[in-house]
Amino acid sequence: MQATEGFPASEVRRGPAGVPLAGALLAGVCALCGCIVPPVIAPSGDPGWTLDSGRSSYPEDASIVEVPGAAESEPTLRGLYVPADEGAPLVVHFAESGGSIPQSLHTRGQYRQLAELGFASLAVDYRGVGLSDGERSPTCLDQDAQRVWDFALDLVGGDEGRIVLRGCSIGVVAMSSLLKNGANPRGVVAFAPVRPDQVATRYGHAVFWDFPIRLISPLFRSFSAGDPLKWIPRIDGFKHIVAGPNDQLLGERDFERLSSSVKEGGGTLAVSRKRMTLLSFDNDSTPEGLSGHFALVHRSYFVSSAEAEILQEAFGEAPQIDLRRAQVMATGDREGVREVFEDPEKLARLDRILRNSLNPPADLALAGAARLEGSEFELGLDWIFEYSGKPRGALKDRTFQEVSEILDLEDAGGRLPLKLIVELLPILGSHLDRDGHRRWSPERVLALASAFAGREIPDQVLPPGGSLEERSGEWGFRVLTDGWLEYWEDLTEAGYGNSGRLGFTGTALLAALEEDRAAHTEEEAFRRLLRCMEKAAGI
Repeated sequence: MQATEGFPASEVRRGPAGVPLAGALLAGVCALCGCIVPPVIAPSGDPGWTLDSGRSSYPEDASIVEVPGAAESEPTLRGLYVPADEGAPLVVHFAESGGSIPQSLHTRGQYRQLAELGFASLAVDYRGVGLSDGERSPTCLDQDAQRVWDFALDLVGGDEGRIVLRGCSIGVVAMSSLLKNGANPRGVVAFAPVRPDQVATRYGHAVFWDFPIRLISPLFRSFSAGDPLKWIPRIDGFKHIVAGPNDQLLGERDFERLSSSVKEGGGTLAVSRKRMTLLSFDNDSTPEGLSGHFALVHRSYFVSSAEAEILQEAFGEAPQIDLRRAQVMATGDREGVREVFEDPEKLARLDRILRNSLNPPADLALAGAARLEGSEFELGLDWIFEYSGKPRGALKDRTFQEVSEILDLEDAGGRLPLKLIVELLPILGSHLDRDGHRRWSPERVLALASAFAGREIPDQVLPPGGSLEERSGEWGFRVLTDGWLEYWEDLTEAGYGNSGRLGFTGTALLAALEEDRAAHTEEEAFRRLLRCMEKAAGI
């Protein structure tokens, strides 16, 4: 993702008096031309990117699609299609400026999440951006959006009611142009909406010096007919908007107008007042003046529980639980299938798992439904799935019997604390490297448990109390003074290049550990801690 919306900060050059050189150049162009189309579509993407190189970002069944032009002179648009259940509804994504399929940002989870919820996805890059041919031009935004809409209609057999439009920032303008031209989707989801006649001026005021922008801003002309404030409230379908009064590219007054019109039209508004995002942009030059806008953009990379509920309410048939049940029944362990499908309570728990997981390992789903029950079931889902229904690496390739044994919390000293196991997962849950080798051996787990307990063991990997100067040089652990646990893993030998992972896990882990310690002797507490850590590591 580019660090700014349309004007990458790395390209901003300032004159001697602090006036952006870009502003002075634009003023000269305006004087000659009378008006200009603002450069609101930013370049994006790694030229050497392939779908295989981006497998960590996208579901394994994703594929590249092409949207050819009606005439030979029109450039080919390319994008990504992520399937879900057979006959699934389709979410059509329109990205923010600087967003594309082959960008280096690897935190987008919305495609996988939507597939787990039973929704296919189509995301096509604008012309001249990412995978698409042609030259970037905001005046082509409406035309590009129409071509993507027509392509999406073909995918769903012409049924507009099976399509949801999901746009972010400048992408909300693109999808609003479709609404203006008569598109009638089942609903729309919009993040950080901007207006085509104001976004460039607002950007200029937020990023550049105000004075030259004030001189040339009257000469900026609108580049699209898709004004979200005008067209989103008018649609018959559902409307879910994520916006905030701190968005510098919308403005508080237009936020209030949008809020009122959406609510009057029966839509929902998720209000965010955040000014910061933890996202690390490519060149770390995110303008401070746009922190509120980028915080909203970041939210589009994930599907919130509120958005998921709205989608599933609009499409009662998604996900198709019967199809997912049949897949588990056909591929799962015979004993596990019989145990779960003959017990209504266990079958209901299986359906709960399948509602948020597309094609999970059948034995993992069956064991979860059979062994996690009562108040432990919801917390146990965090044990067997990482996020968006992605199976936990330590469990996904195990048999029904093996997973059942790992999930068994019975212990001579009383039931093992599931909360402690779940709190240990950020450290122990990712146990395989890229070559499929186990990262956590029983010996390493014992060393870490000893460090937690302040014990010494022969040939230890970690010194008592934790340290970053251990013998192996591969990983470290220490308790910080503010009660946080810090750990480090050197991933160079694990196929991740010259890199490492530094993580923190907080007082919840320490509290869960101390709670169990208080109820047992020191030796018994250590034995139980070791058992919990082994289960978290899939041992």
